[in-house]
Amino acid sequence: MQKSSTNYTKYKHFAFISYRWADEKWAKWLQNKIESYSLPTAIYKKNKDLHRKLKPCFRDKTDLGIGELTPELQENLRNSKFLIVICSPNSAKSTWVGAEIEYFISLGRKDSIIPFIIDGIPYNNDEKDCLHPVIKKYFPQKDEDGKSREILGANINEEGKGSRWIKKEKAAIKVIAKMHSLAFDELWQREKRRNRQKMFYTLFICFAMGFLIGYISVKNQPKTVSFSLNETSFHNKNLPPLKDGRITLYLENEKKDTIIKSLKDEAIFHNIPAKFLSKKVRVTFSTTENSYKENDYLSTEETIVLKENNIINIQRNDSVYGYFYLELEDFTSGKLLKNTTVYIDDMEFQTNEDGILNCIIPIEKQKTLYQLKKVGCSIPNSVQATYNTIGQFKQIK
Repeated sequence: MQKSSTNYTKYKHFAFISYRWADEKWAKWLQNKIESYSLPTAIYKKNKDLHRKLKPCFRDKTDLGIGELTPELQENLRNSKFLIVICSPNSAKSTWVGAEIEYFISLGRKDSIIPFIIDGIPYNNDEKDCLHPVIKKYFPQKDEDGKSREILGANINEEGKGSRWIKKEKAAIKVIAKMHSLAFDELWQREKRRNRQKMFYTLFICFAMGFLIGYISVKNQPKTVSFSLNETSFHNKNLPPLKDGRITLYLENEKKDTIIKSLKDEAIFHNIPAKFLSKKVRVTFSTTENSYKENDYLSTEETIVLKENNIINIQRNDSVYGYFYLELEDFTSGKLLKNTTVYIDDMEFQTNEDGILNCIIPIEKQKTLYQLKKVGCSIPNSVQATYNTIGQFKQIK
């Protein structure tokens, strides 16, 4: 409505939408279109007397049945600046649509009627005619002088180029232009720009959403993670390599384990939920009974931040191949040799007061077989080091 117009204060509604119930969806659509439309800022600034939004519009939601227009409907017609008639072969046969038109014209507001044609052909004078007889009575094709008195409406099926959606939008803008007393082309060109912007934003949002959904989908797909081993102790080539090591991965209430065959191999875990990546998890390493020597590498447990490629630090157990506990006994006397110097390979050790040699060979000098000798004589047998086994050597002369 016009803000400064003397007629503005007379009306409660911008428009009264008259329709037959079979065309209700179109009445709802047009009402929503009109009420949600906002006059472009540039036009509004040049026409300060215009109202920015055409809201509210009245759409009757009751079934009139048989009888005259109710006082309430008559009041709403009086309080509406425009009468918009949803025109179709259905409404052309409606007694009540005709009654609403007749009453509105009786108020002296004939020029404020706007036909909105959704189906049929105006002035066709057959079953396809979409104009109500009351409209044609007051707006004949030609008057007695032969002059055209046709009423011009907004037709969603108007001939010409454009999709059905475009034609529908154009028809709605024609109605809005009429209600604002503005040129249709002025509003339509700006509406086209608006629609292009909306389409661009919609496509951009769809693209962004598609990208985001794709990213989340890929991000949440089960992952494959790997573990490799890094020996942090001295790497002694004289000792047997890792044969079988077990890596166990703990994920909340679930655990997964696999066997790794050598230091050069990787342990692979498939189908790990993506939510565990970059989270702290527990992982353990231990040797198995299939190793050259069980526990030849120390068991370890770590809490790590899980990545797709992970490293576990491990160390050799220096007591497996390097621990000696020996009793040195004189073969002839049967006495233990106290405080006696003994060589294991080229390394010098000494028995204690009880004749016992208890030592660990440094990891870098460990082997699987050692030569043992006392100062001044050799022990004829080679000794193989074993974990937690006491070797007794009596053949010292």
